[in-house]
Amino acid sequence: MKTITLSLAALVVGAMPTALAQSDKEAQPFSIEFSGSVLPSNPNAIAYPFLAASKRVDGKCDLALYVDKQDVIAKISVLSCSNPLFEDEARDFIEKQATPAKMDDVVLTKRLSVNWTMDPVGLSRP
Repeated sequence: MKTITLSLAALVVGAMPTALAQSDKEAQPFSIEFSGSVLPSNPNAIAYPFLAASKRVDGKCDLALYVDKQDVIAKISVLSCSNPLFEDEARDFIEKQATPAKMDDVVLTKRLSVNWTMDPVGLSRP
């Protein structure tokens, strides 16, 4: 059974990956950050969408997490995405996170934002 970590304060987790986003041209630096009062148990289960990386597009998706009293995710849904290129990746991420808890047991709904950023610190600029 997968669990999530709950916190009283908003949290931000980010990672500068050792691998770079794949594109049809050359590797590009990127970051993926999570922010919200709930963080995923497996943040490495998300990637930068290939088409978005090849076009150097940044994006953001807002997710709703429904959790039970034992902090088990019953359901995750995509509330909105800034660009359709990121919606499939958000849905794939959801499938890797969600557990089969019962919706009848849900006591909390939490928000989680995922931000994808190409060239987060100007590494590829001359």
